[in-house]
Order: sequence, then structure tokens, then C-alpha cells
Amino acid sequence: MTRHPVERAFELAKSGSFSSIEDLREQLIAENFDNVHGHLVGSLRRQLIVLIAKSRQAS
Repeated sequence: MTRHPVERAFELAKSGSFSSIEDLREQLIAENFDNVHGHLVGSLRRQLIVLIAKSRQAS
């Protein structure tokens, strides 16, 4: 089963291990996801930024 980069992005954002969307993108690219920049735009990008911030505060 192939995972979608957006699904993985939300998993990573919840981990509390990333301080920015750029760090998260770099990780997705390192995990060989395609078209990372094309997937993480607009409202998805904003949701991930909020989730990263909340996860960092909680950890």
C-alpha cells in the first residue's frame, strides 16, 4: 500500500520533532515522496504549520 505524502506530513507534524514546514518538507523528500512542494500548499500548509506549533508546545 502506497502512502500519500499528505498523510505522512500530518504524522510527522504531530510528532513534535519539526520546527517548520521546511523541515517537514525536507524529511518527506528524504523519505522519497514525490512532488512534496505541490502537495503541501494552501490550506494544507496552514494546517500543518498550526499542528507543528501545537505539537512543539506539547512536547
